[in-house]
Amino acid sequence: MFKKGDVVCLNALGKSAQALGNRDYAPNPCALRLLMGEALEVSGVQPVFDGAQHFSLRFCDGAYSFSQDYFELAS
Repeated sequence: MFKKGDVVCLNALGKSAQALGNRDYAPNPCALRLLMGEALEVSGVQPVFDGAQHFSLRFCDGAYSFSQDYFELAS
């Protein structure tokens, strides 16, 4: 599981057409940075809903969030 302060980048799923690589996805500045291969620091981790086993990772001081499934730790 990821934690605040981890530096992560998109994994293959995150880059795919099922995720941020979807051409119909309305891009935001954070997603564009990730798609260009930039590694970003996680600014927060929150459950998708109370009691959930799945989490969203927050970036850019919490302005953007994406599924934890789209990321891996940056090397």
